Amino acid sequence: MLTDAAQAQIRVELRRLRRTLATLHEESIPAPLPQKHGVGMLLALREWEPAAFSQMRRDSSEPRMEKH
Repeated sequence: MLTDAAQAQIRVELRRLRRTLATLHEESIPAPLPQKHGVGMLLALREWEPAAFSQMRRDSSEPRMEKH
């Protein structure tokens, strides 16, 4: 689970990684074809909760135990 600030930071890092990949691709263009390999990268960020976790979620009306 991430805070809004943490999600924003991850988005910044994903944009940076996307720019790095694009730069490396441009730098690789002049290399001879036998020295190059097809590469793909798929990264996504979305809110998600496994079904098993949502099934364990407490009803908000239930009292919570205090930690000591």
